[in-house]
Amino acid sequence: MPRGSLTPEDIREIIDLYVWGMQMAALEMFYDVDRATIKAQLRKNKIELRPPYRKALATTKGRRRPDPLKSNRPQIPEGSYAPVDAPSVDQLIHSSARALQDKRIAERR
Repeated sequence: MPRGSLTPEDIREIIDLYVWGMQMAALEMFYDVDRATIKAQLRKNKIELRPPYRKALATTKGRRRPDPLKSNRPQIPEGSYAPVDAPSVDQLIHSSARALQDKRIAERR
């Protein structure tokens, strides 16, 4: 159950994290508040909201001939970096948000 109240420090952190690219779902989990509360604080502080989706980073290759063995894997755009085994920023933020949530739950008990 969301706690619903944010301190001024929380609001500053939410603004910074959102501007740096943190997902709305991670902010909800991290601060234990509703999406509407976060959006209201961002709008109140005149922060432009991102669309709720991300543009695709990869495009699929079109089939030129009906060859059943030809790969149709997506191509990564030129100039982009794709780490193989490194966790993404969103995964790191999500895992730290989950750890903070577990800590808060343990403190309430």
